[in-house]
Amino acid sequence: MDLVGSPAALRRWAVASLVGNMGIVVTGGLVRLTGSGLGCSTWPQCEPGSITPPEASLHASIEFGNRLLTFVLVVLAVGTFVAAWKARDDAGAPRRRTRRLALAAALGIPAQAIIG
Repeated sequence: MDLVGSPAALRRWAVASLVGNMGIVVTGGLVRLTGSGLGCSTWPQCEPGSITPPEASLHASIEFGNRLLTFVLVVLAVGTFVAAWKARDDAGAPRRRTRRLALAAALGIPAQAIIG
């Protein structure tokens, strides 16, 4: 199975990236609606000296889960970009627009972290 070099692989990566981004919007909304943003006091650590929440409170778990999804998005964005980089049109030429869209999606991840 080709993970990055075929049109089908590009579609799979793009759909996975879309689903992941939709997921972080939902979990980000959950963080806001429940006031869980205060579950972790610092970024990227949850608490000074600890990546994970010190107690298993609901708010800390919601916030930490949202933060973990960010790393999943990074993996999906890299996979999508690599697949877009290798993508070729029917004439064998690079698909530049696809590359730009994949790059924009990848750059959106830190933008979401700053905004959210």
